[in-house]
Amino acid sequence: MGTSLDLSPVLVLFALAFWGWMWGVVGMILSVPIMAVTKVVLENIPSTKPLAVLMSGTPKPKKHKVSTDISGSTKEPDAHKANDPYAA
Repeated sequence: MGTSLDLSPVLVLFALAFWGWMWGVVGMILSVPIMAVTKVVLENIPSTKPLAVLMSGTPKPKKHKVSTDISGSTKEPDAHKANDPYAA
């Protein structure tokens, strides 16, 4: 369930333990929806977005920066060439 909601499995276990301790079985049933709603709220507030990233189960891919040379033209990075040992 944590992967479909993009929640860290460790966070799901901690949420189960915490809400189970607070409210018993009802807390354990509601723990994942509470964490999913919390993550959605944190994602939509710019200052708390880093906390939402920490809650996610998968890291976000890094954006490739576009480099600009002296002439002002932009050039996309050649990611496939950087990892290819046979590229010239």
